[in-house]
Amino acid sequence: VDFIEELRGHFEKEYPKEGCGVISVVKGKKKWFPCTNTAEDDEHFIIDTQEYLKLSRTTDIIGIVHSHPDATSEPSEADINNCNSVGKDYYIFSYPEMDLTVIKPENISNALYGREYEFGVTDCFEATRDYLLLQNIKIP
Repeated sequence: VDFIEELRGHFEKEYPKEGCGVISVVKGKKKWFPCTNTAEDDEHFIIDTQEYLKLSRTTDIIGIVHSHPDATSEPSEADINNCNSVGKDYYIFSYPEMDLTVIKPENISNALYGREYEFGVTDCFEATRDYLLLQNIKIP
């Protein structure tokens, strides 16, 4: 990843919360955009909806980035489910080690089935939004 020091700086600033952002293609080059984590706890991340919407309108988002503070870069069940729901690669960094695990979305057509309910992560609103995303309909 070309912007590893930028990522490290963002994760350090957000610590002990999970740092998050997106990787987009802008004029043929990958670029990192840090985003605000609006999750109420330190062990999850929710990218600010307005920031994501603005970036999705002005760039080609190809990946979601977040940190696992004081933990490994192994994806959680929520990471895997959300990766499949969003349909974007997930770049997961351990912090402060900066080990990287990249997961790719699996069969996106099945992404809405069998998800464990978690308020604000995989709840009814998120299921509806994810379904609409699968239909290429973006909502904030």
